Amino acid sequence: VEVLELFSDNVAVRRNIMGLVANLAEVQEIRSMLMSSSILPALRACLREDVDLEVAYNVTGTLAHLIAEGPELWQATDTQDEIPYICEELAAAVSKGHIGGGRWINYRSPGPV
Repeated sequence: VEVLELFSDNVAVRRNIMGLVANLAEVQEIRSMLMSSSILPALRACLREDVDLEVAYNVTGTLAHLIAEGPELWQATDTQDEIPYICEELAAAVSKGHIGGGRWINYRSPGPV
């Protein structure tokens, strides 16, 4: 979160950080750590405020992994009240559809991780 704030004007750094966070979110044992009181709001802010396609893609994927964990993890981290708001923000981000952005994202896995 501190690095995001430090490099808030550098799209390449935000893109790489969110890519790393998205990779971490694929590891089930790490997901609860991403639901901390500092990281979750930072992810949501990036989703609402960032116009970069790759940042939005990675944040959306990260939040989707967290949502998919189910209510037990959200209750354990005392963040269950956030779920409806995050779902609304995800829907809004997807509906923006940055399709004409000029960059394409390739997900190289042949199947779900």
